[in-house]
Amino acid sequence: MKIFHNFFTVSVSLIIAIALSSCNKGNEPKIDWEQWQNDVSGCSGYRNTQIDLLREFLPEIKKMNSNDIVDLMGQPDDKNLLKRSQRDYRYYLEPNYCGDDTAASIFLWIRFGAIGNVSECLIIEE
Repeated sequence: MKIFHNFFTVSVSLIIAIALSSCNKGNEPKIDWEQWQNDVSGCSGYRNTQIDLLREFLPEIKKMNSNDIVDLMGQPDDKNLLKRSQRDYRYYLEPNYCGDDTAASIFLWIRFGAIGNVSECLIIEE
């Protein structure tokens, strides 16, 4: 009887654990990162359609380093070297000088610390 009770307890615990771990599956933002990379400077308009999903994804970006970001999002549209070996990247979310003089007013701004980890990440609307 005790063996059955232990087996039952372990089985129920395992089922609950599997159910809870699967609850978050499919809740990740569905950004097509290949299409994102092909939308250089936001000129084709794909990035502009993904702003809400990108806002949901910001906490994940904050866990990354510069290599992870480039692997996922491609080379930034603009990057700067800052004091103390810090860097920042900009990914324009609307067209930025795409054959005309129109500058983007919305962009993803990511700042990296000296060792390359994300220290700040914001969507800036100017």
